[in-house]
Amino acid sequence: MRSETLMPAAVTAGARSPCDMVFAALGDATRRALVEQLTVQREVRVTDLAARFDMTRPAISQHLRVLREAGLVQETRHGRERLHRLHPTGFQLLGEWLQRYDHFWDTALGRLGEVLDAEAQREMEGDRG
Repeated sequence: MRSETLMPAAVTAGARSPCDMVFAALGDATRRALVEQLTVQREVRVTDLAARFDMTRPAISQHLRVLREAGLVQETRHGRERLHRLHPTGFQLLGEWLQRYDHFWDTALGRLGEVLDAEAQREMEGDRG
């Protein structure tokens, strides 16, 4: 019997949800590094960002475009300069998605605690006997 992963029709048809766009944007190491850089500085020019990476300014601009489309970065223009800063929308989506799995970790860690407590109890009883 062949195992297949079932995907929603919207995903297989190429439609992307905002959450998919956030994960796709953050799936690239350069874009994660750009996000990290933007956590250090409030607003940064593309030129200044490009100086920190071993790639061209147009390549950095393309990465920033993906981050903007995912709602992770916001661009403002001041004259000829384009300044980039983090934008909370994409991070809120990510946080909401992760929050759905909090119960899993709470349950798993609770069970682990029970197993460790039982093991410690058995060891204490073994030391007495």
